This record gives sequence, structure tokens and C-alpha cells, in this order.
Amino acid sequence: MATRLKPNFNLPDQRTGDTLRAIDITLKVNQVPVDLTGATVLIQVRPEPTSSTVSMTLATSFPDAENGVLRISEQAVTLPSGLYYYDLQITLAGGFRETYLTGTWQILQDVSR
Repeated sequence: MATRLKPNFNLPDQRTGDTLRAIDITLKVNQVPVDLTGATVLIQVRPEPTSSTVSMTLATSFPDAENGVLRISEQAVTLPSGLYYYDLQITLAGGFRETYLTGTWQILQDVSR
């Protein structure tokens, strides 16, 4: 049985204290959009992949759930500067759960505070 690797997508660098701009992501499997109707999304940001500390949970919405489009919502970022890790886990309406994306997120120190 083949193991499907999770795509790596590093979030754009962000300055602490600034607002994260919304990011739209279209999820596809074999070039077919994943129907996200009734799905739930969990994106947790941690200082290390194995850390029990959740530094931030990113808010999301579904601007076009039927066509696999989810949005990481615009939100304030107050994390201390450093490199963080995240993944994007989706539970579909039928209960199937899968992690679709993994990556890092560099938070930069802002000079103006």
C-alpha cells in the first residue's frame, strides 16, 4: 500500500503585531476538488512539531466549500518572533479525517510596537 505524502506549504513570513492577510487554499485530490461542505478544519501552530504547546489556532472559513476552497481568515498575529510549525487537518462531513498540508511559519520581530 502506497503512503501519500502531505504537501509542504510554508506560510508567508509574518511580522508579530501585524494582521495576517487572508489566504485562500483549494484542496484537490487527483486534480479533483475536495467537497468541504460540512467539514471542520483545525490549524494549530506550535513552536516544535512534537510540542504539547499550541501557540495559536488559525481561524478559517469556507468561501466555496463545494469546490474545495477554504480560507485562513484575516487575523491578528501576536506570536513572539521565531520559527513555528503547523498542519492543516480536515474532518469531512462523513467523519473521514486527513492532514492535507504541513509546513513552517516564520514570525519576524516588528520594530514598531
